[in-house]
Parts: sequence; structure tokens; C-alpha cells
Amino acid sequence: MEEMMAINPITQITSEYRKKSFGSKEIFETKYIVPFRMREFLLAVLRQKTMVPGKFCYSKLKTVYFDDANKTSYFDTIDGNPNRKKYRFREYIDPEEGGAYYSLEVKIRSNATTTKAKKLIYGKLPEGYTLTTFRDLISTFEAVLGCSLAFLYMELPQVDLFPTAIISYERYRFEDYFDHQRYNLDTEIMMYPRENEAISHSAYYLDYDIFEIKSGQREASPLFLRDLYLEPLYFSKFLWGKEIVEER
Repeated sequence: MEEMMAINPITQITSEYRKKSFGSKEIFETKYIVPFRMREFLLAVLRQKTMVPGKFCYSKLKTVYFDDANKTSYFDTIDGNPNRKKYRFREYIDPEEGGAYYSLEVKIRSNATTTKAKKLIYGKLPEGYTLTTFRDLISTFEAVLGCSLAFLYMELPQVDLFPTAIISYERYRFEDYFDHQRYNLDTEIMMYPRENEAISHSAYYLDYDIFEIKSGQREASPLFLRDLYLEPLYFSKFLWGKEIVEER
């Protein structure tokens, strides 16, 4: 049985939003701490006040983050480098019919703007496949899909990127009836460190949930949230996981 350890976030950079750009549209993200005791109450409020999508309203995800031997992504995040990249491979556990099995993603931060190079994968990895490098993963998916993923190669550094930590969580997704806003509640957030390219027998879990608003408005604050006294913060699953690995 895995040893379960509650870990408080080591880094909490106070910030009310992060700006993203998808094409010409800017999206602002606001994240909040949600104590476990408030989870069911918040879910009830969201089901009453917002719209539950017909598809993909709930999912289980496992995300593998990659970094180079010099920990460039980690230190860029710690130092607040305005120009940085994050590399991740996401697996959707038991997806709904018609849903993707995986996604490959490079998240690109350039000053205040964030964009993504992302590919949803609807074919399965070969049985027994072992993660080695991000570049090898792209190559393997090219063979699975029978198409080029050159746009992802273009975002890679010259050095290899290796698996560094696995974060798993469950996500509840909601949409606003009136505003162009989306709400995510991430629960059961856990980190499995990787050591010597093998998954450790120890798992760590975050001792609260994360509620996220994605909106075209800066500092969006829907009315149903204003009496819940949730605390906004900047939270990075990658940074949380990496700091646990570094402390070990």
C-alpha cells in the first residue's frame, strides 16, 4: 500500500490572475484554495448556479511533467522568468466515449501572455511503452497517429527532457450561463515523484482542492463566490511537485 503524506504548498505566489492568449482572445485565470470541508458545498453551489456541460464534465487526469538535467523549467518558474516553457504529457483515465486518451502540450510563457502548442491524442500508446524523453514521446505518437507533429518539435530545446514528476487529480468542469467563463474544481491532487526513471512507492497529496476560473474578464468574481471567502492565489502543480522532489 502506498504511503500517503499531506504536503502544504511550499510556494504560494500571491496573484489574482494569469493572462493567457488563444489567438486574439485573452483569457484570465483566477485560482482559489478550497478546504476539503467546503468541497461538497462548493460543488452543490456550482451545480445550482452554473451549467454542467453535456460532455466531459468530470475527468480523472494524470500529468507527467518533463524537465532537462539542469532543471531549467523548474528554475525558470522559481525565478519568475517572463519567457519560459513547460512540457507535459497528460493521460485521461477512462475517458468518455469520443474523448482523447492523451494530450501532449508545451506551455509557452512570453511576458504576460501564455500560449500552448497542444495535440490531443485519440490513439493508444504501444503496450508496454516506457516514458524516456519528451522527444521520444512525440516520435512514438507520430507513429501511432501516422502524421507529423513538427509543431511540437519546434518548441523543444536542444537537450533532452526527462520525466520529473507525476501529478494526478480529478476535475469537475462547469460553464457560466451568461458570461464566457469556465470553472474547474480540481480535487484529490496527488504527486508521485520519479527517481532513477521509476515511480516511487510514496505518494504525496495536497491538503486542499483548487478552484479555477477562466474568463475573458480580468479578476472575474461571480456573485455566487462572494460569500464563500475563498483565498485567491497563484498555484502551479508543476512547481509544487518539483519542490517536493527537490526537498527529498
